[in-house]
Amino acid sequence: MDDSTLDTLLRRSAPAALADHPAVEANVLALVGETDAAARPARRLRRALRFAAIPAVPLLALALSAGVEERLVPDLTIPVSYVTDTGVPVSCSIFVFNGEVNWVEESFAAVDYLKAREWSGIGQRIYAQALIEETEVARLARTDEAVWSVDGVNPPDAATIEQIAWSIAESKLIDGSVPAQPGDHWGGDSDCSGQLH
Repeated sequence: MDDSTLDTLLRRSAPAALADHPAVEANVLALVGETDAAARPARRLRRALRFAAIPAVPLLALALSAGVEERLVPDLTIPVSYVTDTGVPVSCSIFVFNGEVNWVEESFAAVDYLKAREWSGIGQRIYAQALIEETEVARLARTDEAVWSVDGVNPPDAATIEQIAWSIAESKLIDGSVPAQPGDHWGGDSDCSGQLH
């Protein structure tokens, strides 16, 4: 078996990523915008968050679109495990890739920063944040059905709301932890389903 055949076989066997759903990116970006607008933090905090949010939106878009790239081996795999409020143990992974242009790695700072971090307990922290986000996603889904139509379902079902809430929490705690550096970019993917209950 040659490398090309092996790559094709591995690509076909990869689990479907949350980022592959066409409506997820639009819904997540809309929710981030609405959540930021609704939060109205104190002026000093708002100023600090503005600088953090500027790189977060492109990073979120890059992370959600990373599932289409050809690379199969991530530069960093963050193991995620948590227990839901109903006692269900869940294990999955977050995959992080160095920034590339035309399949040539050229940006390493963000991934190097993430590699140096301690990730124990990250699953339960993302889960706790996702429970908070779930309430807001469900509220917004009920109040603005036109924006939150997923595959024609108004409002989206509970599983979709959980996936969106998980994705937002994952973005806040992983993407949001990376200090912005000019010219730095990176991508990510996840096999986490976002199960909350």
